[in-house]
Amino acid sequence: MEELTKILIYAYNNRDFSKLADIDKNPIHLPINPESFEQEYGIKFNVASNLNETNSNTNYIRTSPKELMLAFIFDGTESVLAYKYNSDDHSVKSQLKIFNETIYHTDNQGNIRPRYLHIKWGESLSYYGFISNLKLNYTLFQRNGDPLRIEVEATFISDTFEEQHTHFIEREMTTSMIKQPIPLLVDEYVNWDNIVFDKDITSQINDLINWVKFKEKIHAEWEFINNQRLSYLSLFQGPLGTGKKTAAKLIGNLTNSNVYHFALPYVISNYIGETEKNINDIFQFASESKSILFFDEADAIFGKRTNVKDAHNKYANQEVAYLIQRIEAHNGLVIISSNTKGSFENSIMRYFQSVIYFPLPNLTLREVFWKRAFPERIKLESSINFNEIANNFELSVKEINAVAEYCLIKTEAIDSNVLDLESILYGIQIEIEKRNWNSP
Repeated sequence: MEELTKILIYAYNNRDFSKLADIDKNPIHLPINPESFEQEYGIKFNVASNLNETNSNTNYIRTSPKELMLAFIFDGTESVLAYKYNSDDHSVKSQLKIFNETIYHTDNQGNIRPRYLHIKWGESLSYYGFISNLKLNYTLFQRNGDPLRIEVEATFISDTFEEQHTHFIEREMTTSMIKQPIPLLVDEYVNWDNIVFDKDITSQINDLINWVKFKEKIHAEWEFINNQRLSYLSLFQGPLGTGKKTAAKLIGNLTNSNVYHFALPYVISNYIGETEKNINDIFQFASESKSILFFDEADAIFGKRTNVKDAHNKYANQEVAYLIQRIEAHNGLVIISSNTKGSFENSIMRYFQSVIYFPLPNLTLREVFWKRAFPERIKLESSINFNEIANNFELSVKEINAVAEYCLIKTEAIDSNVLDLESILYGIQIEIEKRNWNSP
């Protein structure tokens, strides 16, 4: 007789579903299959509209399952036909514990977070997502009060590569210039165990983390008003690839906050009144979602101007003033990112409560980044000396990781697991040439 196929739930550590979570039972199966399951589908459109046009061109992108709802039971009576346990302990408490360990985990800061899940039932269901709601109805008890049966209603939210991460609130922006905010996708690995900055940067980032965590308490419980504004404006300056965006992700992850990324040149419009509308939409969105805002490419907006006599520059200064006004009124952290140190007007610099400079990593950090860039399963040719490579080539973290990716792809292409020095040096040459291409 063919065995009854059960629903399987696989738990993963990362968003690309490439590494199973290290837990006692993985996958688990639902002890009894539901009589039915429900899926809610979302239809995605790309609405492309031009400025000052009332018509829009709506293109279908895809239809994807947004929610999955499962209803089932945990039973400890051992009287349910075809009921299958995940362990030798048949108690309902044990069954619930195993289920919770599969769908949730506790990060290094003690925060409970949902795991990435693959839910599979034969050929009829294959769903990637995470738990969004769990309802437990205790209906039967032992004499000592322990549960004998729990009715479970579990709702899961989709998380494919095209969907939003659970940390970020999905909402379509209605402005013609800002179609949709870009979330800085983070996961549990964006933490101090895996991110390295020098001592000064680490201290300054921790200051921002503490501000996000405790600002409400000192204002509400300590009644610290003192005409302090509720916003915090921080400037991240430094060359490309030095970790400015990673630092923003880190702050979001360690404060359990949404982080949204906007390129400032796309916020500013040539049409009168459109810039203010874009800025209003962004800060209304941030207020509703309690998000950290990360604006990059700021040099084009806040950079020093040699000529402010023409109408365009005067209007640009008005736009900057309006943006600063909205930042000061915002209740939350705003990060401005710039690739050039000292490029802002002094009149702008006075608004920043902190300025963090992200330089190219020093020799010690470069050697650390080189050693971390390659997985342990890759064997290194004996001629490879990361200290020597770090000393000879002053690369950013992003450039080092790009070299590592090039080397790993080349090594895989020749079906080898041995990394040679020639590949590293050629990858470094590519990155240096790219840097020269981008130089004026």
